[in-house]
Amino acid sequence: EQSLHQIASDAWMALGFPHESVQHAIAANDSERIIALLLREGWLFYQQGQLRILQQCLDALTPEQIANNAELTLLQAWTAQSQFDATRVESYLQAAEQVLPERLSAEQWQVTQAEFDALRSQVAINQGRIDDAKCFAQQALAQLPEDKHRARIKALTILGETGFCHGQLTEAKSRMEEAEQLARN
Repeated sequence: EQSLHQIASDAWMALGFPHESVQHAIAANDSERIIALLLREGWLFYQQGQLRILQQCLDALTPEQIANNAELTLLQAWTAQSQFDATRVESYLQAAEQVLPERLSAEQWQVTQAEFDALRSQVAINQGRIDDAKCFAQQALAQLPEDKHRARIKALTILGETGFCHGQLTEAKSRMEEAEQLARN
């Protein structure tokens, strides 16, 4: 039965149906296949609001498998954030922070920390911690390379929001326009 689900997973993926593919990978209890599919399609699932299937995939993996991979950690933490579960967000990030520095190069770890800071800025703004949100967003932007659009857009919009909260409307507008321009590219 497992091999049939694996074949079905591959067939659905070849036909361009990642949602069906991942369902069969889950049914096969094939964590390697689930990880590969999440790394390929996870952000698309997130952007399309397919949080149920994303959560099913993440639930099929061990906490160690997730914590050992920055992208999986980010997917899991952003999914928890979308449910306004700040406690889980932080626990996921902390679990990854225990293992990733040893697994990544210094440069990769710096970028990962910046992506974590962008997420923490969103959590902080959700909780009304405006100054913390601004600090995390600034730290993220200072470390994020230009090609990390998702995290840069998030950090810029948080800086826009914090600017509005502090009455710095010109700065806020500038940051929001910068985020919009990046999102359009």
